[in-house]
Amino acid sequence: MREQGTRPVVFLTLKEVQSGNYEGLMVKLSEIVSQLYGQSEYLESSDALSRKEREYFTDVFDRTCQGEKLQFALANLMKMMEKHYGKKPILLLDEYDSPILSAWENCYYKEVIDFMLSTIFCYGKGRTDNEETFGLLERDGMQYSP
Repeated sequence: MREQGTRPVVFLTLKEVQSGNYEGLMVKLSEIVSQLYGQSEYLESSDALSRKEREYFTDVFDRTCQGEKLQFALANLMKMMEKHYGKKPILLLDEYDSPILSAWENCYYKEVIDFMLSTIFCYGKGRTDNEETFGLLERDGMQYSP
């Protein structure tokens, strides 16, 4: 409880990220990430970020960011928030299995798994500070995953 309200929190749900094909799923994911960036629009003018970081932010927000750039959009948002606030943000991820199940049912599972592993789970990867910064939300509560 002593940390409550001391760090920024990002909540992302992937519930609606479903499609009959990989390209459609990527369009939906791009929209969701753009909306997430829109919630942090103040970063676009943050003095704590470099010009390149602000340009990247605008590309993601304007949905001109695709492919590999989109792949790291979530981790980059978290890094930009850390620079802006001077504290590591917490990422709460809900319904993370929705795009995976859609991909399984529509036979493009490998592409989505590869993308998801490098996109979502790269944020917690490599952390050595033992700070809790990533949580997976499930129906029956919260499961912490570093």
